[in-house]
Amino acid sequence: MIAVLDNRYRVVRTLGSGGFGDTFLAEDTKMPSGRRCVIKQLKLVTGQPQMYQLLQERFRREAAVLEALGEGHDQIPKLYAHFAEGDRFYLVQEWIDGQTLTEYVRDRGCLGEAETVALLRQILTVLVYVHGKGIIHRDIKPDNILRRSPHGTLVLIDFGAVKETLSSTVDQGTVKSSIVIGTPGFMPSEQATGRPMFASDLYSVGMTAIFMLTGRLPHELSTDPQSGEVRWQAPVSPALRAVVQQAVQFHPRDRFDSAQSMLRALAAAFSPMGEPVVLPKTEGTTVDRFLAPTVAIAGVQNPMPPLRPAGAPIGWFLLMVVVVGGGSYGFLRLFLGMAPPAILPSPSPTPVVTPGEQSLVILADSAFTTAAAAQKQVENLRRLGQQGAGYFPLSQYPNLGTRPLFQVYARTFETMTDCREALRVYTVPDAFCAIASTNANTPMQRIFAKELRPTPQPTLPDTRPSAEQAIREYYQLLGQQQYEQAWQRLSPEFQQGTAGGYDSFLAWWRLVRAVSVSAVRPVRQDQRQGVADVDLVYEMADGTYPETLRMTLTWSGESGRWLLESTERR
Repeated sequence: MIAVLDNRYRVVRTLGSGGFGDTFLAEDTKMPSGRRCVIKQLKLVTGQPQMYQLLQERFRREAAVLEALGEGHDQIPKLYAHFAEGDRFYLVQEWIDGQTLTEYVRDRGCLGEAETVALLRQILTVLVYVHGKGIIHRDIKPDNILRRSPHGTLVLIDFGAVKETLSSTVDQGTVKSSIVIGTPGFMPSEQATGRPMFASDLYSVGMTAIFMLTGRLPHELSTDPQSGEVRWQAPVSPALRAVVQQAVQFHPRDRFDSAQSMLRALAAAFSPMGEPVVLPKTEGTTVDRFLAPTVAIAGVQNPMPPLRPAGAPIGWFLLMVVVVGGGSYGFLRLFLGMAPPAILPSPSPTPVVTPGEQSLVILADSAFTTAAAAQKQVENLRRLGQQGAGYFPLSQYPNLGTRPLFQVYARTFETMTDCREALRVYTVPDAFCAIASTNANTPMQRIFAKELRPTPQPTLPDTRPSAEQAIREYYQLLGQQQYEQAWQRLSPEFQQGTAGGYDSFLAWWRLVRAVSVSAVRPVRQDQRQGVADVDLVYEMADGTYPETLRMTLTWSGESGRWLLESTERR
């Protein structure tokens, strides 16, 4: 095996070999960190030596495209360098530490519907970006989708453009690819005949979804001899089956017309957690009948909040509410199509706690029913200067309680005395100091902030509007169909985490004929955060639906107004 490439990259081991060349894991000896990278050694497939200069130039152009793609999206590997030696071409790319989707499914078994939908959202979001650049991937399959450790974010690898370049020949003065780019079974018929299109990638996404749900590769499935329809069986909802079946239709015209359309179809039929979203048929009643699946998060079985009320039309995907506890993530996050990061393979909360510890003293900030909501609050606290913030499931420290909650803390301390001093100046009224122990019988010795601060907190300056006023203005904008202005009242984090972005937001609110605010009941407000319970009534095509939400807003000094951070159904 080659020891050093380009007098710079020390090969650690071979990652794989194929018809186009070999792939190595290497270390960059000219970087102080010895940064690891992936080097793809690509060989000319054509038998025409006279093509070398032409293909070298095309290789440079395609490498430039890969560089632009990787720089513009963090779910595509970055291109560090490219070079040529002899009849070999080399790409030096970012090393993604993680499993392929093939390995992940083989290890875990068939994936459930909720996780499959969440992963499809990630894949399609990347494809919206790629297709928007006018590029067809041409080789989407589980082996070319990596789950980055430790967060589980999907990364799309191995674009087919360079392979096509290196397999080119000259035919009557025209440069053509001499072989078909793609993987049999995962590519559709038009791609197999050398005519790939954007819808070809969507077929590959559909076949990847079938693999996630069934654990079976395309050659292990059968097709209808007349329609060409792929036959597969899995315990999934009709909504997911319909989306997947449309993606794998034989004729491109029968598939989704874009990755964005397929993403919208998922948003229309499913909550961000993967559950089919429906409404009860009873007009004018509050939704309160739900299914509550269990989702594994960071090694903990987390009983998820209500996800689907019994039997209502799928078109009502966004009026459905998921209760996700504490002070974050509810109705509004769901209709926006946002996927909380911990519902996928969970985010890394980086808690101070380690499994070997027996106890610790925490300044507790709040508690939530999902890890995603807890992580969001941790991020808020860190932005506010609480760099020691973190969270843990109460099951790890059962003396604090037995409810299935995730406890957020602002800091940890050596002693209760130190915690008490910090608590005196902590601005959250419900905050407390406590000893968290792995022994359920250990007294928690909890001290609340209000016990140390009997006098009322100073009110906000008169020049700052109340959170209540901001909530009313937000719904007034929506009632006046000023959707873009209302969108700007959402925090940047809220917007960025929205699958489908502004399009999803707009699509749902256009279904709402009218929304009225019956009452706003302030819960608390300080210089950085406002919380209120809001009674709403939505007028839809098939009736009116009352709803009560707890809305959390954060003050933005940059924009000089309150921004909606999260909601939860009450």
